[in-house]
Amino acid sequence: MTGMEMTAGVSVRGYEIRANDVPVAYFNTREEAEYVIDSLKNRYKTEEEVEYIRTYFQENVEITKAYKPVGEWTEFKDPDTVLEYIIRGTNEQKRHIVEKGENFWVIAKGYGIPVNDLVKANPEVVPERLQIGQQISLVVPRPLISVYTVEAAEYNDDIQYDIEYEDTASMFQGEYRTKVKGDLGERFVEAEVYRVNGLEVGRIVTKEEILAEPTTKVVYRGTKDPPPRKGTGVFAKPTSRGYITSGFGWRWGRKHTGIDLGIPTGTPVTAADGGVVIFSGTKGGYGKCVIIDHGANMKTLYAHNSKLYVRKGDKVFKGQTIAASGNTGRSTGPHLHFEIQKNGVPVNPTGYISY
Repeated sequence: MTGMEMTAGVSVRGYEIRANDVPVAYFNTREEAEYVIDSLKNRYKTEEEVEYIRTYFQENVEITKAYKPVGEWTEFKDPDTVLEYIIRGTNEQKRHIVEKGENFWVIAKGYGIPVNDLVKANPEVVPERLQIGQQISLVVPRPLISVYTVEAAEYNDDIQYDIEYEDTASMFQGEYRTKVKGDLGERFVEAEVYRVNGLEVGRIVTKEEILAEPTTKVVYRGTKDPPPRKGTGVFAKPTSRGYITSGFGWRWGRKHTGIDLGIPTGTPVTAADGGVVIFSGTKGGYGKCVIIDHGANMKTLYAHNSKLYVRKGDKVFKGQTIAASGNTGRSTGPHLHFEIQKNGVPVNPTGYISY
């Protein structure tokens, strides 16, 4: 028998962590395995002032003895390295270096990665504050063992008010005006907050005390027939390509009243529906801007263009090229800012068009 054959037949004892009876990692000593388990449990207990009620694994996790031939013990590693492997679910390293004009949406689109996955891959990064030269991980964590934490929480919470409507023929259908402002109520809450790998997945209220009752909001609701439409009443996309780089709603402490579409300068911008141009020119932070009245109290706005092809008073048809996209006004890169306004109030364009 050769020396190589003798070595292959020798088994040595080690320890392995198993999750749902599947081997996850191997160690020389039980202490190393216990260190990884304890570190994993404590990793997501990040707030010193938080009272943690319990911590447990989603999987059935155990440490067992393992006897294997010497040649198969290839995964003995430093415990801290194993810990990171369990958390990430892979040893793969793939990164992108941020360049000028890029944001999370541009990077995600370039690699074919959902934006939400890119956010998960970089929990320590604030997407709105990317820096040129910053490294972004492209590998989405898929933990081999998931950690549940349950924490006790006490806080004051708003109580939403009811809304009552009063019909009025002095306003058009779809128009609303506040008659009596509603006030939020307030309650004191004790709850259990459930997190998986540090992300909240739910909470259970265990006790509450009403501190202030809400007052009902009263709103006038129009019943008068709206003015006739000037277009079809159905909106189309204002560009044939592009993708949403910033959505409708609150961002950076202020409300974003439309959607931003990432497209190169010079891309044709088309009317989302037929109507009459009521503004064409430079409009403050919007830069070179076009606003179209479609009738029925509906308008659309197209901002940050490089060129404008229509003038105030022009009648345009659905799909007509009205501008070329650009980077004018208060803009951080080439894109089209697109708004839909109903009764003079911006509404979410993705309720009317899809990208």
